[in-house]
Amino acid sequence: MITLNSIIGYYKHFLREIPVVTGKISPSCSIISTQNDSKERYRYFEVCFVSQWIVHISHTFLWEYRDGNLYEQLAQYIEFPCRYERNGCIERLKPDDLRDHESNCPHKPCLCPILPLGECQWQGDYQDLHEHCSKTHPTATFATIQLELDIVTPHEDNYVFLESDQTFIAQLKCDVTNNKLYCNVISCDIKPKTKTFSYRLRFTNNSTGVEFSSEQCSVLFTDSFQFTVSETTISIDINDIVINLEQPSCIVCKIDINVASTTPTKSKIPDKEDNEMLKTLECPVCFEYMMAPIAQCITGHSFCGSHKDQFQVCPVGCGKDIGDTRNYILERITDDMVYPCRYNKFGCDHAANAKVIKNHEASCIHGPYKCIIDTCQWENKFSELKNHLLQEHKDNVLEINSIIYIVDDGFSTEENSYIIFTNDNVFKLLFKQEDNNFLWSLQAADNNVDYSKYMLELDFTSQKREKIYIRKECGPLSSEVDDDTFIVLNDKHLRKFINDDLLAYKVRVVEIK
Repeated sequence: MITLNSIIGYYKHFLREIPVVTGKISPSCSIISTQNDSKERYRYFEVCFVSQWIVHISHTFLWEYRDGNLYEQLAQYIEFPCRYERNGCIERLKPDDLRDHESNCPHKPCLCPILPLGECQWQGDYQDLHEHCSKTHPTATFATIQLELDIVTPHEDNYVFLESDQTFIAQLKCDVTNNKLYCNVISCDIKPKTKTFSYRLRFTNNSTGVEFSSEQCSVLFTDSFQFTVSETTISIDINDIVINLEQPSCIVCKIDINVASTTPTKSKIPDKEDNEMLKTLECPVCFEYMMAPIAQCITGHSFCGSHKDQFQVCPVGCGKDIGDTRNYILERITDDMVYPCRYNKFGCDHAANAKVIKNHEASCIHGPYKCIIDTCQWENKFSELKNHLLQEHKDNVLEINSIIYIVDDGFSTEENSYIIFTNDNVFKLLFKQEDNNFLWSLQAADNNVDYSKYMLELDFTSQKREKIYIRKECGPLSSEVDDDTFIVLNDKHLRKFINDDLLAYKVRVVEIK
């Protein structure tokens, strides 16, 4: 009696000799995993494999096993490409290994997690998620997440923050109907094999400093940002928060991430072997260390992707076309590299991975820093910024917390920049009058400062003692300010506070304790 196993065994030597034919199978047919699409996937096997080299098996035998068992067993000997091959993945694995790989593939595309989901069309590498959100959604992006908590109105928000070189998404949902506050902390990064992550919520009465903390839960690693309550969700009764904080008027919520290492910690300082590798990663154009994206010509010469638009042909000297190719293998290697700050020759000893070192270098106190007044061409060390502002832009410095603004009845467009010094930190207050709207935005000049700990307060008082008091979170320094970072008041709100075309108000930068 001829059995399936005996035929598989007989034809194993054919499988060893057959070249990988994954190019003939669409990525959607790379894994046999569900019953619903099995007929379609088996059809590909019949076309690509059976018609070519299993013709020796009788048609009657194939028909008996047309339910898929034959094809499924044959597939265990075939290597398939990762479904993220188009994104740069070069892995080719057998089905069992491929399933595990694709769930943690570093080339798996990441979607924007900011609510409402799908409104922002961005998608890209998970390593670029925090940078994207910082530029496009600055009010929902934090260095370390700390925010004023609203427990009165129902709301659901997603926030992005960095911790231990890892990008996290915090999902906060306030359900006033059921008197519950829910929180998930998730990550779409590759789950580290040598670390475990957990989190807790820490609530603070901003007036008295009284604190209350939740239990710890595990961080969930997933690429789905739909809010669901699971075993990794923190669920707290809102009444418990109010009672433990002694009836607070303002609640500050902070998310603490706990990182536990399962292997001995490696020094951040690049060792001799890393230094040798770094030398090979020097860009032949700018002589800086290459990091993603890394471009290459069709010959294989690699260079920083930022130079790609400057050249029509390879800048290394071979004269070949550049095209749209990237050196994905080298990019994967750089993910694990520890880079020294580019200003280490000037005294900076900071070292970190590619994602973190870029943010550090942007505001390194040992590197060149531009003046925060847009029209000024000054550039020097950040440590010299304060002296420069006091000497060259004294008229912009707020020595007291009061501003008197002359209102233009024609409501023309006007923009002013004020400089505020608080706790040895430098802040830029951007004010604009656009048509009948007045706008204010506070920015931290030093990107190494946790700007989420600071808020802008505006205080208006009319002659009849009527008041407007409003607060807004501080944001990072940026030449392109998102509208969401502004306090916006129109002339109807402020008309009663304008006397003789003068608008007087008080400005404060408040640190959240």
